[in-house]
Amino acid sequence: MATKDVTVRNINSKVYEDFSVEAQKHGLSLGEAMSQAMQIWLTRRAEMIRVEETPFNEQEYKPREQPVQIELYESSTCPHCPEAKKGIIEAIKHRSPKFVGVSFIDVSKSEGLTKAKELGINSVPTTIIKIRITGAHPLLKEKILNIMNSLE
Repeated sequence: MATKDVTVRNINSKVYEDFSVEAQKHGLSLGEAMSQAMQIWLTRRAEMIRVEETPFNEQEYKPREQPVQIELYESSTCPHCPEAKKGIIEAIKHRSPKFVGVSFIDVSKSEGLTKAKELGINSVPTTIIKIRITGAHPLLKEKILNIMNSLE
């Protein structure tokens, strides 16, 4: 493998020090560790681009018995709803449809408006996330707290 000497500027000094220590712990020179890190970054970036380019199949994510259910209440006249929908799609499209289901409920249609009113929803976009945890999981409290803390 060919190597190249380079100079890198504007690196966060704390990150550099931590990285250098970890490289030494694993018996790697800084150059070897940087090469590995860059290869990992390139591989993950390629995977992220593939995910971004994959078209979203709404039918595949129809709610069934998935442990996570997301409902977006939207309207065809709402200027913010397309961005909310895009964010949800980007967040879930790398997840298995066996894990997450999504519904896009149009409140400009009578059926969607009725459902929104039943839930007390009076503005769009509104997102509801339902999470099902089955059983007496030993970390149930921590899981619930993590979910709630992530929403603050």
